[in-house]
Amino acid sequence: MASAEEDGIKILSWNINGLKSKFKKQEVFDTFNEYDVVLLQETKIGKPDTGTKKKDDDDWKIIKKLSDEEYALEKLEDLEFNEDETQQETMYMTYFSSNSRGVAILINKPHTLLSAFSEGGDYAWVHVDIGNQKYTFVSVYCCGRDQNLICNVMLKIFYSFLTNAVDALNSRLVIGGDFNTTLDPKLDANKEIKAHSAGRARLTECMTITKLSDIWRKKNDSKRKYTYFHNNETKSRLDYVFMLKKDENYVINCDIHNEIKLSDHSPVSLTLKVNNAYTNPEE
Repeated sequence: MASAEEDGIKILSWNINGLKSKFKKQEVFDTFNEYDVVLLQETKIGKPDTGTKKKDDDDWKIIKKLSDEEYALEKLEDLEFNEDETQQETMYMTYFSSNSRGVAILINKPHTLLSAFSEGGDYAWVHVDIGNQKYTFVSVYCCGRDQNLICNVMLKIFYSFLTNAVDALNSRLVIGGDFNTTLDPKLDANKEIKAHSAGRARLTECMTITKLSDIWRKKNDSKRKYTYFHNNETKSRLDYVFMLKKDENYVINCDIHNEIKLSDHSPVSLTLKVNNAYTNPEE
């Protein structure tokens, strides 16, 4: 597990393309253990999709690590938010469908859970305190059905701040996800993908309204690197880590890991400073 005190807090966002099928792969756990927080998309955990499942039916599960071999499973509505209780290694996941969608948030650091929310299999977030710093971690899988998804998520997060008395100004927001569109048609794909134009326009508009920053692009300006490869022909950057523009100074680095080949998507990593010292975002 990464040492946040020495190296900053290390975060990974990854479309895993089916988590259950990879549970037996040691490489998956080796990768998870290198990071303090892991945001997963397309976990495909849940009951078989019969077409009759309600969106909010058992859609949120919490797996707590009690010991090296023992875990506890809870529903969100049974969870008590206690600022004096420290959680250990915990995975917060949607329980939606074994066929598609689904997200999860794995926290490998001792933390205090302040609030949590999930709706369906498209997104989830947790407000936590790690080392006396508040964070909001969000995992999003935008499969194209809802082009307003990111704006809706942001509105609900801000509403949650207000209703749960979370200190929004001091909480660092990190959104990781697969948004199924390119932000820059020239830099984020090796050829034109016309189907992305509508989603791109809406996502860009939502980012402007909510003042979100594409952190990898911020750090890599005009560089080309892709997160999704289709039939060895189409290459595109569909997976992003977003933060509020006001928090860009806390970023140490942001990388795309094409060397990790356990999914059809490459993960994106982010390292943040854990103290109040700023990093010049222009460097």
